[in-house]
Amino acid sequence: MHEGALIDYRLRLSGVPFGWRTRIESWEPTALSTDGQARFTDRQVRGPHAPWHHRHEFVAVDGGTHMTDKVDHAESIVIEGRSYRMRDQIDA
Repeated sequence: MHEGALIDYRLRLSGVPFGWRTRIESWEPTALSTDGQARFTDRQVRGPHAPWHHRHEFVAVDGGTHMTDKVDHAESIVIEGRSYRMRDQIDA
């Protein structure tokens, strides 16, 4: 992974297929970070969200890794003419 990398996805939501592309905006592996945490952010380039900005953070803890995601996104999306409320689609 690196800054500027494009990732293409082929997903389904309630059985409806759609394409999605994100760009890695920042990439900070543990070895390069100042606080010992790894993190990266991606932003939608093409897809159903307007906007979509996703931050991933990883912290070493006893016995594993704690991951935190923060997503700024539109309240709802439209795929193939059908509207979906994102709060109803994501398990927190």
